[in-house]
Amino acid sequence: MQALFSPAVSLMNRLRYTSKFLLLGLTMGLVLLVLLFTVFVNLNRDIQTASNELAGLQMLKPVNRMAQFMQQHRGLSSGVLNGNEAMKEKRAAKEKEVADIVAASEAALSGLGALADWGLLDGKAMAAYRRFMAGLYAPQLASLGFDPRLGAYQGEDPERTQRRGHIVDDLVGIPSQKDLRRQLKQAAAARIEGDTAALDPAWYGTAFGVYLHAKTGLGTARDLAEMALASNDPLLRPALLRALGGSGQARTANWLLNELKDARLRQSERFQLISSITTTPATRELGYDWMNAHLDDLLKGGAGVFFSSRLPQLLASFCSVEKSAQIARDFGPRLAGKAAQLELDRTIERVRSCGVLKQARGGEASAAVSLLK
Repeated sequence: MQALFSPAVSLMNRLRYTSKFLLLGLTMGLVLLVLLFTVFVNLNRDIQTASNELAGLQMLKPVNRMAQFMQQHRGLSSGVLNGNEAMKEKRAAKEKEVADIVAASEAALSGLGALADWGLLDGKAMAAYRRFMAGLYAPQLASLGFDPRLGAYQGEDPERTQRRGHIVDDLVGIPSQKDLRRQLKQAAAARIEGDTAALDPAWYGTAFGVYLHAKTGLGTARDLAEMALASNDPLLRPALLRALGGSGQARTANWLLNELKDARLRQSERFQLISSITTTPATRELGYDWMNAHLDDLLKGGAGVFFSSRLPQLLASFCSVEKSAQIARDFGPRLAGKAAQLELDRTIERVRSCGVLKQARGGEASAAVSLLK
């Protein structure tokens, strides 16, 4: 121990008292700066988390107002259809209010979707969320109309077409929308059988996803994979592969990751399959474990640079304090010194913050969403 401190003792013996006190002061100042910086980082993180919580809760206000306005508009429309001419002007005014509040509420609806995707909502809240979305969007889709056939909306106003696409994406995952899912499944089946006019490319991804959800056998997945790999259609091939990767079926995901060794599968497409599996809630953990076990192989060669840059994005869909620590343990050392290290650190912090929010306000968020009508 004496040998360890002898250089410091020797240095101090050579210094005057003023120099000694100055050196001690600088040392203490450095220690205090490090401690203050640590306190600042922790407080700033807590402040950011609290700000996110408040922003999330504020999202519910415009959504509730939108629901009220749409219910009022529905009542006025019913009156007009029943012959009450006096309600026409009121309905026109309410229609403008609905359009304005819908535009203002898009961010709020996206926020509600994020709460659902991150697992912050309990079963009762998820049921209320789905019921609310169905009540909100199903009448709009009925008004816009839906026909998945090729060219059905050719020449239509682009904003109207885009709006229909967003609504279908929001409705298709809701169990109560059986007619929409049946229509998409039938169109997908006809397209798979060779009827190119049955399904417009705009609906490929959604329709093939519904088709796979209805036909859960591994044989269906193999048939669609063969159809994709045998095709050079720049729209059909990637849509089929994305649907396979995002099927949410563990057997299909395992087959894609461990058994699909076809030489026709491009490296970029393989990375896309891994991405889809890892970002789909039902197969998220399976994809994580596979990536962790095979990361050294994935990072090899020129393609490894591309994959390492994408890796943090694949892990960002998790929401858990424990998972953030696991990500740091599993991937931190292997990405240290690489270009993706900074983005990985940010992802770890986002996953942790989401977990903190879930623990602190998950019950409150669920209770608030449960009140949606």
